[in-house]
Amino acid sequence: MNYTPDKESIKSHQVPDWFHDAKFGIFIHWGLFSVPAFAKAKIDLGESQKRGIEEHFKNNPYAEWYLNSLRIDGSPTQKYQKENYGEDSEYDDFVSIFNEEIQKWNPNKMVELFKKAGVKYVVLVTKHHDGFTLWPSKYPNPNKENY
Repeated sequence: MNYTPDKESIKSHQVPDWFHDAKFGIFIHWGLFSVPAFAKAKIDLGESQKRGIEEHFKNNPYAEWYLNSLRIDGSPTQKYQKENYGEDSEYDDFVSIFNEEIQKWNPNKMVELFKKAGVKYVVLVTKHHDGFTLWPSKYPNPNKENY
């Protein structure tokens, strides 16, 4: 099956039968942003959007947007970064921490938990918008070492 990047092609895509029956799946957003595991917790998304896009992203409640929020002066994320990792710390400092900690990860525990919960499928986001890959790619990031 070939698809093209247009509405007609997308509309022709048939969802597999198993997907209709699955009912419960998990999407895992995991990456460098998992090291600080921080996001401003309580925010009314509708209200923040009314105050403008910068205000919205400044107070984004999703940890996977950590890097973006970190770049906005005065954001809770920027404050958290300085208080917990130091004034001169950078997002890329999380690469070595993440790579070291991943060696301790036991995926079997996660799988068992998902099975007990009745999960039928799992999708791991292997490269989020920060560009860090969760696999050893033969095409390294040309702008960032160890990405």
